[in-house]
Amino acid sequence: MTLIKIKRCTECDGTYPNVKFGVRKASPDGLNARCKSCINAMHLARSTRPEVQAAKRRYFRLHRARPCYSTPAAIEARRDYHRGWKRRRATRPAREATNSKAVSV
Repeated sequence: MTLIKIKRCTECDGTYPNVKFGVRKASPDGLNARCKSCINAMHLARSTRPEVQAAKRRYFRLHRARPCYSTPAAIEARRDYHRGWKRRRATRPAREATNSKAVSV
């Protein structure tokens, strides 16, 4: 018989089974003090604040100008580079096999 342990949420004062709480290794019982529903509500409330939305817009405005590496032109440029690398490598003289662990006496 399995015993279901219950815990009280510090945010909503509800009593729930342990599966309703996230993992937190730093706490004595290994679980968050707030239930998953309260944590989700807290994150939703924060992400809908105007200053947080403005910060997200600023971030994406600054970082979207980075080159996209999955465009057809970028993919073809990478292919050309690797083809050239293979050609250059094929024309190089072969190195002698050496054992780096061997010690000359």
